[in-house]
Amino acid sequence: MRISFNGGTAYLEQDIYLPQFLEQKKINPEKVVIEYNGEIAPKTSWPEIKLQDGDIIYALTFVGGG
Repeated sequence: MRISFNGGTAYLEQDIYLPQFLEQKKINPEKVVIEYNGEIAPKTSWPEIKLQDGDIIYALTFVGGG
């Protein structure tokens, strides 16, 4: 299955849920907001999100500065 992740393409060989995908990508879930198919996904819904062919995911981090 093929998904779009942060503007690139990721290929998945098996069914996977969003938290496991983030773990594979070494993304700290405490420091990101996930945009899933054009909408912000609440963290409480992440365990229910089973990735599907064609999904579009962005892991957004916030950078502070002055």
